[in-house]
Amino acid sequence: MKTLRTLLSLILTGFVLSSCYSGKTWRTASRQSAGMAPDPSVTKEAVLQVYG
Repeated sequence: MKTLRTLLSLILTGFVLSSCYSGKTWRTASRQSAGMAPDPSVTKEAVLQVYG
């Protein structure tokens, strides 16, 4: 039973790790704005945002 659980755990981990890989690198990422900050041409007041 313990070996079956370990085997299933390894298979599941393999599926999760393989689904996370997209085949693209950070160099090919889009350089467009993500739209997280307000548009500076519309917002006149100072804006302070902390991303974490």
